[in-house]
Amino acid sequence: MVETGKRAHLGRLALVMMLITLWTLLILLRLGQLQILRHQDFALLALQRQQVTRSILAPRGIIYDAHMDELATSVTVRTVAAEPKRIRDVVTASRNLASILGLNPSELLARMTDPAKQVFQIIKRRIDPEMEPRIEALAVEGVYLVEESTRVYPNRAIASHVLGFVNMNGDGGAGIELQYDKELKGTQGQISFDIDARRQSFRGKVEKPPVQGRSLILSIDRSIQYIAERELASGIERAHALRGTAIVMESDTGRILALAVNPDFNCNAYN
Repeated sequence: MVETGKRAHLGRLALVMMLITLWTLLILLRLGQLQILRHQDFALLALQRQQVTRSILAPRGIIYDAHMDELATSVTVRTVAAEPKRIRDVVTASRNLASILGLNPSELLARMTDPAKQVFQIIKRRIDPEMEPRIEALAVEGVYLVEESTRVYPNRAIASHVLGFVNMNGDGGAGIELQYDKELKGTQGQISFDIDARRQSFRGKVEKPPVQGRSLILSIDRSIQYIAERELASGIERAHALRGTAIVMESDTGRILALAVNPDFNCNAYN
């Protein structure tokens, strides 16, 4: 009787040990599957949740006249961007942003609650520098300032039809800016940020530095261009003409020193 009880006890003990061994093997197999076979998948998932990547716009190349005076250059400005899904109080945030940026509050709220635009959207491009500290003072999680490059034409309307303009997307829209858009644009860079559980970014690292676009030197002489445009405007007024064109060429070489077209436009406010 005692022997039978002892054998039953040993049998139960063996069964428990076998189950523990089997369970341990299953855990080891599962760990092997997760850490070895699916290592790359989980490493990529962790990277996506712990790191964000942003583009760095490359400065556009400078356009010079024949004497290396700048006709078109680029300056850094800031754009207000948002990730609405991270904003806790969208109504208050949209109202405050609209007040600072001079936007319609109801229209901005409609944009920020649009289900198709919850991941990322531009609130307003190229804001006035005086607005920047006011935006930062709001300290709204999910709203931040993004650096962008904008085109500036120091001489405004001088050689406007020659130079053309750059649109809001950074693409050349006319003139030299369009003709040599690929060369002037440069190559965008990339910067990555580590993010914490609250999606706050820290410890940025430049993964790929931006490469500035190539600069151009024109045969245009800014002083001669100015005189040609002034005299063309005067001639059009005297003749009561609607428009006119004047070209100044160097007779020995054929270089174009000035190409004036009237009416002209301010390259900084082309639209």
